[in-house]
Amino acid sequence: MARLSTNDILDFAIVFLADEAAPRLREIPCHMRQLSGGWFSPCTEVIRGRVEALVACSFLRVSNDNAFPAERRVHATDGGLAYAQTLPRKVAPQACLPLLVWRGLQMSLAGRMTSDARSALMLELAHHEAALPPMADLANDFAAIQQGGLHGAG
Repeated sequence: MARLSTNDILDFAIVFLADEAAPRLREIPCHMRQLSGGWFSPCTEVIRGRVEALVACSFLRVSNDNAFPAERRVHATDGGLAYAQTLPRKVAPQACLPLLVWRGLQMSLAGRMTSDARSALMLELAHHEAALPPMADLANDFAAIQQGGLHGAG
């Protein structure tokens, strides 16, 4: 059985976002950051490369208006949705950042996980995964609140 790659995870998220929100190209990294609870925020160049690959496969289409490329909206095609539906059948990677993102996305897309719960899960699993990058400031703040019961000044 094929193994799930980081590109597969990016493709899945991009096609999902394109179908749900038809975001501008420049907005996709922010949407991914939100879906993953702040942990997964690929740079614009990576997203642009995946979008170009998905457009070449006819899985996405980009609006053909006169806007700057980053302002053009990204839309999923029927072929893209069919492709995205095949990805969950692949074997997930071992415990690593892609697995955390994949699990978080699956639960988020199924409507089973709130943003706070997703962030808490990412933080909990991060303690067991040395390969994760340093936490963002927002994630550190959330961890402090979860662990210390901080409720702000006052």
